Amino acid sequence: MTCYILRITDLPEAFTYQELEAIIAMSGSWNLDCSDMYIDQRRSDAAFVFCPKKVVAECILHVCTGEKVRGCAIKIEYCDNPPYYLVPHTHRPEKIKLGLW
Repeated sequence: MTCYILRITDLPEAFTYQELEAIIAMSGSWNLDCSDMYIDQRRSDAAFVFCPKKVVAECILHVCTGEKVRGCAIKIEYCDNPPYYLVPHTHRPEKIKLGLW
């Protein structure tokens, strides 16, 4: 699988996992192909999102520079294997199908 790893850091202290999910869901409303994404791990100030299409990385970057999450940093890393092993985690990442919320 060709994918891009989004390493999002410097999130506001009060930022919640649900808000991150909402940001990802928003990308679906921009008519982008965001049907396959993986959220693997959420720390107090960082999150990792796995995506097979770079366009999703770009739309999340757009949100990161917007009013709601201004100042967060994003690093996009390329990978060509299933992403399950790339970030330590205790369970298999939940596959999120966008557009179902």
